[in-house]
Amino acid sequence: MTRAARTGLTIGELVIASGLLALMVVTVMVLFGQMLESTTKNALVSQGTFFAETVIEREIYRLHDTSGTVVPPVYSQDWISVTDDANKTQFLYRVESSVADLGLSADMGHTFSIQVEVRWWSDDMNGAAQNRRGYGKMFLKRSRMVYVPIP
Repeated sequence: MTRAARTGLTIGELVIASGLLALMVVTVMVLFGQMLESTTKNALVSQGTFFAETVIEREIYRLHDTSGTVVPPVYSQDWISVTDDANKTQFLYRVESSVADLGLSADMGHTFSIQVEVRWWSDDMNGAAQNRRGYGKMFLKRSRMVYVPIP
């Protein structure tokens, strides 16, 4: 064979190279899609967590602003809707605040249990929170015990 006849690739080599290239492109596309879904879910969970902590802090402030009297506990059975204007996401939440019975004397102060449930991307507020395919749970619950001293 002459040198000119040996340069280039055979059909078999081209098929194998094209197949490997296609496999790598498909793998990268699938991984990129999963990365986008994870990023979106993590952003929503972070927003929901921040929102729940803000609601808890507001409730703690309400409990401390009592002027020496015991504030009646709050229980919100109704869902309160808040829309995040930046992301156009609707968050629904409810707060439950109750006096925690720890068996301690109430002469020095009171201990409250505050619980917040936040849902997003949910149309029906009756019953249990729903999961969304590819995103998992679309709700979270946060709670905190708070001691409020009597001034």
